[in-house]
Amino acid sequence: MTTSIENAFAARPDEVRSAEHFDAGADQYAAAYDEQTCAGHSFRARRSKAKELLGAGPLGDLLDVGGASGVYFDALKSQVRSYHIVDVSPLMIEHAEKIKSGGVPLSCRVASIYDLPYQDNSFDTVIAMGVLEYLDDPWKGLTEMARVAKPGGVILVSYPNIQSPMRRMSHALYRLFARRTSPFAPTLVFSADQVRKAVSALELQEAGMKGYNAQLMPFPLTWRMRWLAYHLAIALEPMLGKIGNLWGTSFIVKSVKVKS
Repeated sequence: MTTSIENAFAARPDEVRSAEHFDAGADQYAAAYDEQTCAGHSFRARRSKAKELLGAGPLGDLLDVGGASGVYFDALKSQVRSYHIVDVSPLMIEHAEKIKSGGVPLSCRVASIYDLPYQDNSFDTVIAMGVLEYLDDPWKGLTEMARVAKPGGVILVSYPNIQSPMRRMSHALYRLFARRTSPFAPTLVFSADQVRKAVSALELQEAGMKGYNAQLMPFPLTWRMRWLAYHLAIALEPMLGKIGNLWGTSFIVKSVKVKS
């Protein structure tokens, strides 16, 4: 059995919120990747673009930060020497511990992104998919990921896209008709320039960026026309990168650690 978040580390308020949120959905989380819904499409598109950016070569020792129940393990297990999952949700880690790794060394720990329980320069690859938007201090989380990456190691992180037309239209509709903030908005959204500055400040070198989730239908219409919203996103996804890269709802940045 995994330890509770209270016993694992001195959790910050944002980590307690995240642990409670993801504990509540831990039993259904992996299944959501297979659902024919807008959320399911977004999850699958993110995983597909992440794999494209990582490439087909060896990934060495890989750290999956906020790795939940291990939904990226099957996609990457053939490329790694070892796979390490950390998450603030004890129930997510309980699910991850049940993975049949097929001989791939796999470790799963309840841990804080703000204080990763690893030495400097430990991992060849570090990924964090759908994580930083839940943090009160996302750049501290990114700094920790850079710390534990080896020189020459790859860091792959996803970000909700503040420039997304869907997000802009959604906010405008809610301001116009509901007179309140759109409920779909994550805690934080990011611009590509903002991320590039943070990456540069950490002496990382950007090595690729891909947008994902080509959803153009704004909320609340996405909820009211779910079938249409889902199939529209499916149809438009192949266009991301062909007619612009940053009009999806989110994007992934690949960077390389150039200094120890």
